[in-house]
Amino acid sequence: MSPSKSTEPDPAKLQQYLQIAKDRNTGLHQLPETSLVEAAELAAIFDINAFAVEDPVTQKGEMSGICLQATRMNHSCLPNSHHEWCEEARKRNVYALSDIGAREEITISYLVPFQSREVRTDMLHKHYGFDCSCKACDLGSDFGVSSERRRFEMQTSHERLNEASKARDLLAMASHLRELLQLMNEEELAGPWEAIT
Repeated sequence: MSPSKSTEPDPAKLQQYLQIAKDRNTGLHQLPETSLVEAAELAAIFDINAFAVEDPVTQKGEMSGICLQATRMNHSCLPNSHHEWCEEARKRNVYALSDIGAREEITISYLVPFQSREVRTDMLHKHYGFDCSCKACDLGSDFGVSSERRRFEMQTSHERLNEASKARDLLAMASHLRELLQLMNEEELAGPWEAIT
């Protein structure tokens, strides 16, 4: 499985936050350099571990929060669980997508899974600092090669579904949604992804 979100700050994010701290460190109550570095490190760690939290007013993921248990879950491009924010309970709920054995790791996807392996790898490396090693990312296996083809087809179906939705073409929407769900089933990718709602 892939590593979980890190407690080590991403060097690029660290520099970005440090520059922000330095730019704002003005006036009578300036902080010493060591305090700025510490603040930047904490901000970078928060950034890599935070989840989007839906704002109750705008109903968009404009806020971020740390969910202590969900943050510890590792990523898989073929996750066995799904997570979503529950505003009423003010917590992140995690749902099993398949049977999970007693000693089996609970995994979530850190991203919408329809992208190609190249895009997924780039996003995971850039934002979380690791390379995924799940079976969908293993292009040396038959499943990995087939997965790459299916993910491309899922992305195409998803785009067509969005176009049909904009055009309010219910028959086309149903057709593309069926196609997308069939591909997800072949991929062993269950779940209520926000991307298809």
